[in-house]
Amino acid sequence: MAEDKLIKSGQITLPRILFLGMVGGIIVATVALGGVWLTVGYWLLTLGISGLLLLIAIDYGVHMEKVDPQAPLGQEVASSESGSETDAQAASRESRPRRRASRATKRRR
Repeated sequence: MAEDKLIKSGQITLPRILFLGMVGGIIVATVALGGVWLTVGYWLLTLGISGLLLLIAIDYGVHMEKVDPQAPLGQEVASSESGSETDAQAASRESRPRRRASRATKRRR
């Protein structure tokens, strides 16, 4: 049943065409008016894209987790170890295959 909610590619309906025309008209109008309206247009565009992404996430069944402001950040831990070599860097260096030349390289004289 979840597949019924998803927008199929190639489905062009009159409400979608009208919506796209209305959004395009708003964008053209805010750019043409300029000044403060340009800023308002950018805010409307940003809020519209955010709302669209939220609706797509709800449609796909994505559950968003709450952010805990007291949780330690991963960057703080990584920055304290930046002075020394980490195990991941050492392991990646060891796992790299060594190059073996099949013939000796020519040297310029």
